[in-house]
Amino acid sequence: NLSYAQKAKVTSANSYLTYGEIDKAKEAIDLATTHEKSLNLAKTWFIRGKVYHAIYESEDMAINTLDLKSLLIAYESYIKALELDEKDRFGSDVHKKLEICSMQFINQGVTEYSAGQYNDALISFQNSLSINAMPKFNKVDTLSIYNAALTAEKLAKNELAKEYYNKLLKYKYGGAKIYYFLLNILKRENNKDELLEMIKKA
Repeated sequence: NLSYAQKAKVTSANSYLTYGEIDKAKEAIDLATTHEKSLNLAKTWFIRGKVYHAIYESEDMAINTLDLKSLLIAYESYIKALELDEKDRFGSDVHKKLEICSMQFINQGVTEYSAGQYNDALISFQNSLSINAMPKFNKVDTLSIYNAALTAEKLAKNELAKEYYNKLLKYKYGGAKIYYFLLNILKRENNKDELLEMIKKA
C-alpha cells in the first residue's frame, strides 16, 4: 500500500532523527514531502521541521552543510505544520521550536550582516520579527527591528528602513540616533517636506 509506505517514511525519518542519523532522516522526510499521500499531513511537516532544525544545529560540518538554508526550511515547515494541524496535535511543540528559531534567526542575521550578505540578513531579521508577531507570542523585539532597519538601509530599501525606524520611535527605542538615521535617509531622498516635519519632531 503506497499510502502506508509514504506515512512509514515519516515515521522512519522520526526514528532516524531520534538515533542521530540526520542524513538518513533527511532522505526519508524529503521523499515524504514530495508524495501526495503524505504531503498534506501536519505530522510530515512537523517532522521535516525537526529534521532540518537538527541539520542547522548540528556541529558536524558534513551534516550542517547538507542544506545551507536549513533554518529557513525548518521555519517554513513548522509554519506549514501549524496550517495543516486542524486538531492542534503539534501546536505547543511547534511553538516551542519557533521560539528557538526566532533567536537563531537573529544570530544568523548578525553573522550574515557581518559577512556583507545583507539580503540574507534582512530575510533572517524579518523571519524573527514574523515569529514574534504571531498571536501566540505577540512580542515586540526592538533590537530585531533595529537590525532590520539598518540592513534595509544598507540595501537602499528606504521605504522599508523608514517604516522600521518609525516603529522604533513609536516604541521609544534608540532616542536621538533614530531621528538622525531617518533624517539622513530623507536628505538622501531630497524629501524636503518630510525632512522639515522630521526635524520638528526631533
